[in-house]
Amino acid sequence: MEQQPKNLFEVFLDVIQNHYADFEGRASRQYFWYYVAVNFLISFVLSIVGSMFSSDMGSILSGIYGLAVLVPGLALSVRRMHDIGKSGWNILWALLPCVGWIVVLYWECMKGQPGPNQYGPNPEGDNGGPQQFYGQQQGWQQPQQGWAQQPQQGWQQPQQGWPQQPQQGWQQPQQGYPQQPQQGWPQDPQQGYPQQPPQGWPQQ
Repeated sequence: MEQQPKNLFEVFLDVIQNHYADFEGRASRQYFWYYVAVNFLISFVLSIVGSMFSSDMGSILSGIYGLAVLVPGLALSVRRMHDIGKSGWNILWALLPCVGWIVVLYWECMKGQPGPNQYGPNPEGDNGGPQQFYGQQQGWQQPQQGWAQQPQQGWQQPQQGWPQQPQQGWQQPQQGYPQQPQQGWPQDPQQGYPQQPPQGWPQQ
C-alpha cells in the first residue's frame, strides 16, 4: 500500500494530482477532513483577495475555484462513504432539503471500518484480515499460545512403566511349577512292583 500523506497540504495535492476523478477505493476520515480544511481555506483566501479589487471579484474567483475542485470533491466523498462500508450513492442524500446534508455530514464524521471491506483495504493500514474486519481481537477465538490442544502426555494414557498386560507369570503358573508330573514320577504303579505273582507262587 502506498504511503499516506502526512499533513494538510500533502493531502490536498494528493487528491488533486493523483485522485482527481478517482471514485474507487476508500478515504479515511482524517484524509477527508484534511482536504476539506485546505479547500475551505483556499476558497476563503480567494474571496478576500477578489473583494479587494471589486465587490463581485471575490464571488467570481470562489465560483471558478469551486468548479475546478467539484469532481475531486465528489470523488473523495464517494471514497469516504466506501470507508464506512456504504455505497457512494449515499452522498445524494445531501440533496434532500434541511436534513439531508446533516445525515451525510454525520456519515463523513464516522470512523472507517477496521480491516479491509468490499471496497478495498483500509487506507490507515489496519488490514489484519477478517478477524480485525469484524472487530474481533486477534487470538480471541483461538486458544492462547501454549494451551494444550490435546490432553497432556501421559494424562489419558497409563504412565510409562505401567504394564499394559498382566505381569509375566501373574496369570500363568510361576516358573518351576510343573505342568506335568515331574520326570521320574510313575505313570503306573511304582517301578519294581510285581505285576504278576513271583514264580513259584500258587496261582490259586
